[in-house]
Amino acid sequence: MLFKAILAIAIIATLAITAPLKARQETYSVYNGVIAAAPSLVEIYKSTGNGGKDQSALVTFTYPAAAKNKQCQLEFHLPAGASPAGSKKIQVFSSNKPAPGPTSSWAPGNQRNNHIGTLSVKPSLAFKTPCKAPGTVEVFEFVGVGDFDLINWSPSSGYGPRIVY
Repeated sequence: MLFKAILAIAIIATLAITAPLKARQETYSVYNGVIAAAPSLVEIYKSTGNGGKDQSALVTFTYPAAAKNKQCQLEFHLPAGASPAGSKKIQVFSSNKPAPGPTSSWAPGNQRNNHIGTLSVKPSLAFKTPCKAPGTVEVFEFVGVGDFDLINWSPSSGYGPRIVY
């Protein structure tokens, strides 16, 4: 709800000339509660034909001192050759707390909080809003929207969701 009133979210598919916040990215399997570290590939997957084994992505950002008094925006960056499938939309939710790291379960269940918006996987820009105070930790969950969605990225390549200032 915090960002909902002040942040319009969209996707950007070109490089930004801004400084991105570093993110710790993990994949959360909606099907069984397992949180798996995603050092080489993060995948958002949703399908009506997979027996409920959907996956969403949890991303944690910590605002650095350099973001103080600057304008920030959440964006999602994929390489030119990426081929997302399905609706090409991702729902963005805030999370009640950061994932505890790789674990076989996350009590008391999914920490999904408020719906912030829906991202379309296409070139566009998001509006900037005042950055959070240095040291503020913000967590988002990215979830497929349609009957079938498949979107993935390599965190080490610099692609995926990020907050820039």
